[in-house]
Amino acid sequence: DLGGNVWEWCQDTYDGTPGKCVLRGEGWVHLEFSSMLASFRRHLPPEERRNDVGFRVVIAPAGSH
Repeated sequence: DLGGNVWEWCQDTYDGTPGKCVLRGEGWVHLEFSSMLASFRRHLPPEERRNDVGFRVVIAPAGSH
């Protein structure tokens, strides 16, 4: 469920270029359908801060892994 919440930082780099970190999922500011596809990638420098860019934290119940 990446689409439409915030752009999510991903571990890979954009086209293998250091300093261009990949974002996926589309932020709530623009909400364009094509950007919400899991295959769509955007890039920003890692020090960029915006209110529609973030990451997710998953908390798994004890003993579920």
